[in-house]
Amino acid sequence: MSYNPGHDGNEPDSIRPGCNEGQAVVAGTRITVELILEKLAGGESVEQLLEAHPRLTREAVLAALAYAAEFIRHELPASFIEDLQADIADLEHAIGGQNTGRNTHVSATASIETVIERGMNAVRKLDAIVRNKFHNDPATLAAWESARHIESSARTRKRSNGHTDNKKSDNDKND
Repeated sequence: MSYNPGHDGNEPDSIRPGCNEGQAVVAGTRITVELILEKLAGGESVEQLLEAHPRLTREAVLAALAYAAEFIRHELPASFIEDLQADIADLEHAIGGQNTGRNTHVSATASIETVIERGMNAVRKLDAIVRNKFHNDPATLAAWESARHIESSARTRKRSNGHTDNKKSDNDKND
């Protein structure tokens, strides 16, 4: 039996592409084409391979070789399947790193916003204290008004039409 890219992959001893975590397997088993090719490339004979894997048939080994030959026939390197799997693993690792980075960024932003809010609350309390303590001292009150003006940087947000708006927080609007 040989690999036929037009079949549905359900015949016994056929190759089913992408069935075991993206790897091609022998139909009805979890034996990957990669395993078969690695064992043969490592010097095992077809008989040794069949003996080590009782569910594997000679026709399935030939189908695995035909499957690999199909890639080579299209000018892909013999290591295409392994290279592709390595690239997929690298991509998945990068996506995982990106998600970790995004989660770290979100967590850091939330922490910063919490600290800013605590600082703004402290300024509000101090404002009441200073106004009460120095209500008869216009110069000190004027200096406090100048010094207490806290403005966080404007945040930009994208609107649905692609333009950006500068948005100040509610605390900035009150100051």
